[in-house]
Amino acid sequence: MPVNLIPLGLISLRDELRHDVQKVLTRFAEIGVQIKIISGDHPQTVSTLARQVGIAGTEKVVAGSDLEHMDEAQLLLVAEETTIFGRISPQQKERLIQALHSRQHYVAMIGDGVNDLLSLKQADLGIAMESGSQATRGIADMVLLKDSFSALPAAFAEGQRIRNGMESAMKLFLTRVLFLALLLLTIPLLEGFPFAPKQKALVTFETIGVMAVALAAWACPGPPSRQSLSRLLVHFVLPGAITLSLIAFSVYLLTFFQALQYIDKNRNEAQLMAQSALTTFAVCSGLLLVPFVVPPARWWIGGSKLSGDWRPTLLAAGLLVIYLIVIAVPPIRTFFSLTALDPIDYLFIGGAAFIWSVIQRWLWRAHVFERFLQLSWNDEK
Repeated sequence: MPVNLIPLGLISLRDELRHDVQKVLTRFAEIGVQIKIISGDHPQTVSTLARQVGIAGTEKVVAGSDLEHMDEAQLLLVAEETTIFGRISPQQKERLIQALHSRQHYVAMIGDGVNDLLSLKQADLGIAMESGSQATRGIADMVLLKDSFSALPAAFAEGQRIRNGMESAMKLFLTRVLFLALLLLTIPLLEGFPFAPKQKALVTFETIGVMAVALAAWACPGPPSRQSLSRLLVHFVLPGAITLSLIAFSVYLLTFFQALQYIDKNRNEAQLMAQSALTTFAVCSGLLLVPFVVPPARWWIGGSKLSGDWRPTLLAAGLLVIYLIVIAVPPIRTFFSLTALDPIDYLFIGGAAFIWSVIQRWLWRAHVFERFLQLSWNDEK
């Protein structure tokens, strides 16, 4: 360089960040989506860019040369805890995604070059850039037009909302179906039937019909449960349905024999009273099940995670008021094939539903069925 030069300015070459990148990342964090950067660039370069956009956990950086010397257990731990990976080969990207899969993560991979083909195939959701290679766009499940990430948070949030709504409706529906199936196996032993057709229609409307639609409409985005359908059955559905059927059968049995022995009713009248008592218990317990499916407060936590949404619980209270009107107005009560019971009987049925809710809360919190079947109740495993 010539001597005696006078500097007139300083030119800095740097990557230009997208104007909406921080907004997109903030939205990802709000809906519980973890961000991991797996790049072939130098680790410190990747870490610096990540800090500029506000990604947390950039202090620890793992290079591809470090991954080569790790066994499977170490790789699983690093894949779970590390956010920034640099100088990563295509094969190492594939291994990292496989490691995340083994930890029960649902993985979406974004790539633009042929070096991302292996990892895009391994991911649950492969996302390619519009400006990326033809091969990448060809195997991807989704292509980002104009290379814009801004549509992804809303799409992921809607997917989470739909899945959470389906899981809540499934918990409610499967518990009620199994409960009714168990009643069909027990009550016919008394030469009776659990419900008359109109009673069954009323129970379905009160406990499943309206509520299932509301749960789907009011579902909120957020990380969905990692429970499989079998774990959902063991943890939530089986305990709820079995305890419900046992108490419901006891209510039916007590009402039936009380009507035969103490009220001097004939068998048909006694069966109608028992069906009316069972219908009332099924409605009360079914509506009490709703806050356990979508817990509005910490007291209701047991079968599901805290949601903080009071709307389903308030709807259940409104449906209970509607049922009370049905049994209080004689023409409507007669239309649904119900007979009037003594006030003490209604108190007994309401008390039985409340006792069921307390017992069921303890069963869920103590993981009794999982302990009995010797299963782990940690959903993260």
